[in-house]
Amino acid sequence: MAANYDDAVAELYRAPHDAFVAERKRLAAELKAAGDKPGAARLAKLGRPTLSAWAVNQLWWQAREAFERLLAAGERLRAGDQAAAVERRDAVAALKSRAAAVLVEGGHAVNEATLRRVTTTLSALAAAGGFEPDPPGALAADRDPPGFEAAGF
Repeated sequence: MAANYDDAVAELYRAPHDAFVAERKRLAAELKAAGDKPGAARLAKLGRPTLSAWAVNQLWWQAREAFERLLAAGERLRAGDQAAAVERRDAVAALKSRAAAVLVEGGHAVNEATLRRVTTTLSALAAAGGFEPDPPGALAADRDPPGFEAAGF
């Protein structure tokens, strides 16, 4: 049982992709029963992640060390250390491989389009320095690296 809203969010985004809606309903009911009606209402409004965002969330929960390496390389790149580009690329490649396994383990097909969205989202998180404004491991949608909006992507 989730002790509070933050715990409920973490539990929700760890759930299997196909169980998201049922888990959201269950966790919102638990929060409401525990007296947190505002938290239950907020939780009930959280969006079901795209399959690629779900895979990225699972990477946060299941491959934290590799994810932390990606974020650290992104931080060094933002600080001007161009040598960190190789580390970022290697971290994205390792996480992409793990994402394929996560998808298979979750009963989902692995295709290049989904893996491309996973790698784009991972690159965006590295460029941004984390998940903000979302809690870590709780993406509902894919992300694009900064600057893509200006290019019309």
